[in-house]
Amino acid sequence: MLAGLLILPTAHVTAQGGRIGTGKFKVIPRLTIREVHDDNIYRGNGTNNAGEREVSDWITHVIPAIGLHYRFRQRGGLSLGFEGNHAHYCENHANDWDAHKAVFNLGYQAPGGLILGINNIHTETEDPYGSPEQYGIGLKAERWTHAFMGKIGYDFGNRLKILFFCNSYEQEYYHFEGSPYNYFSGELGFGLETRVLPKTSAFVRYHFGHRDYFSHYATPADEFTDSDFRRFRVNAGLTWDTGAKVTGELNFGHQWIYYDNDIDAWWNEYPDRNTWIASTNVAFQAGPNTMLALTFERIPREARCDRSEYFVETGLEMSLEQVIRRKTTLTVGGACSHDRFYLPANNARKDDNYMANIRLDYRPRDWLTAALGYSYGRKDSNYAANDYTDNRFMISLSAVY
Repeated sequence: MLAGLLILPTAHVTAQGGRIGTGKFKVIPRLTIREVHDDNIYRGNGTNNAGEREVSDWITHVIPAIGLHYRFRQRGGLSLGFEGNHAHYCENHANDWDAHKAVFNLGYQAPGGLILGINNIHTETEDPYGSPEQYGIGLKAERWTHAFMGKIGYDFGNRLKILFFCNSYEQEYYHFEGSPYNYFSGELGFGLETRVLPKTSAFVRYHFGHRDYFSHYATPADEFTDSDFRRFRVNAGLTWDTGAKVTGELNFGHQWIYYDNDIDAWWNEYPDRNTWIASTNVAFQAGPNTMLALTFERIPREARCDRSEYFVETGLEMSLEQVIRRKTTLTVGGACSHDRFYLPANNARKDDNYMANIRLDYRPRDWLTAALGYSYGRKDSNYAANDYTDNRFMISLSAVY
């Protein structure tokens, strides 16, 4: 959750473009050149010499992108997009990496009440930002991920909605065969929404699914000892319509996990478990030039396929975006999270993560944006080998047509 605060574009930047096209169809190309000075490119990992745990470097990012957008007469839209990222290190050339992301989004609500939504993201990368399970932070790791979120439903007179969900996520690492971090996760769900205010709805949702680790031959695990599991979760909360002063979703719930096997590859027991969860993302338009955003998450995460280990990540992120004199936007953000690890031998490991950033965007032309920013990141762990501090300074130039 904490990764990438510095490099995310602000809302007014992404709203630019659209000069190419006709009617409701638009083609939006974009090119960004970004220079980043990072004083700890390995985040405490990856060097052969243990005495060189902090290495700094200048990193040049060349980021081309193109988006295709079509609107359905106020009934939704269809978007296709591609973004590349070539990162070149000034001194540590072996760390150069490339990333490619393709996005497909479809949102449609028919006059008769039919609701259809698809969000599909495919990424091929070797960046050093790690996986959601915190594997590979600071290390170049070639991998691909594919995330799919789909829904279909019906709106009964704008008072009650019935929705069915289908979600999946898959990741695979290429840097060594049989990675214990290769898995497929899928789930199906059902939900009800009812209008409680003109632009506010209450909801309840139920999902059930599974995770399958599909590569074992580089680990001691097999199909009888890996950490495949079934998952059930119930969520409830509030959601707001697009265009309301408050947008996003207030979402809390409870999750149950049941493992397919009794013991892991090291003869440690897999304990079935349950805990409360949260996935809240709310933005508040405080004024015509002021946007506040808050994200709160609590997510249990598995360690790997061959061990009875997991951790629970609980995190809070806040940001303020303020437009200054129309052409200038200031963005300030901060985040913190706590990771509690549950290990077979003991449950002693605890990590605290902190990040803060500030960014100034200046738009001298409608199609051109210059940005200057700084971010600070820190991990404090009672296992000292995991500690690191990272400072990044950034300057960029982005052209959108």
